[in-house]
Amino acid sequence: MVKGAKLNDQILKQLMQQQEKIDGTYGRGRKRSSIGLYDFDKIKWPLKYTVTNPNESAFLPLGAERIMTPAEILERHPKGNEYGRLLDGFRFYPIFKDANEQILSFPPIINSNDIGKVTATTKNILIEVTGTDWLTVKSVLLVIAMGLADRGGKLHEVTIEYPYKLPDGSIKANTPEAEPRTLMISLDEISKVLGFEMGATEAKELLKKARYDAAEEMESMKVFVPGHRADVMHA
Repeated sequence: MVKGAKLNDQILKQLMQQQEKIDGTYGRGRKRSSIGLYDFDKIKWPLKYTVTNPNESAFLPLGAERIMTPAEILERHPKGNEYGRLLDGFRFYPIFKDANEQILSFPPIINSNDIGKVTATTKNILIEVTGTDWLTVKSVLLVIAMGLADRGGKLHEVTIEYPYKLPDGSIKANTPEAEPRTLMISLDEISKVLGFEMGATEAKELLKKARYDAAEEMESMKVFVPGHRADVMHA
């Protein structure tokens, strides 16, 4: 949740472009993750992520002029045509609702046109990421959240309760998770890649210039990778 974000038409275009880029690349065409932004002030908590019959739960999708069922969205809406393949063979479809049964979105296809429409006058934004891989979902959420924080917004945690265990064994998560992760890099490996010897002190100084905290540990460097740096995969 981001409060007090300073938006305008140009920033909105940048946000939408960022969202599409992440969905298409890191999200593997929304197969691994998809992003939704919502007007927080129109939402009644708690929220519920559930399923629906394809011919029920009709709502007005973003960019449409009439109310449609999920099945109609897949058949007639441009985003349904583009991403409908992700739901091939499903008897039921995902649906995201608030406590008043207002539909926020039909993930990973399309947001609603009211709660799921962010404009230049929107001040408080709920960021939601749906996906099939927990680490991807957390990383994408943090990237979008940090982008809005850079635009003057203040980040707030949301607690999510799951009906199954997460990879760490818990059934609750507080997001976004901004803690850095650690990578161990051998000083010998660094020197071999560069083609010349590099000591721990110099490596640490250069890593800090690249915005990584680091500490020497035995013959290696322990590098602290910011949580939103999903692009950093290995040494």
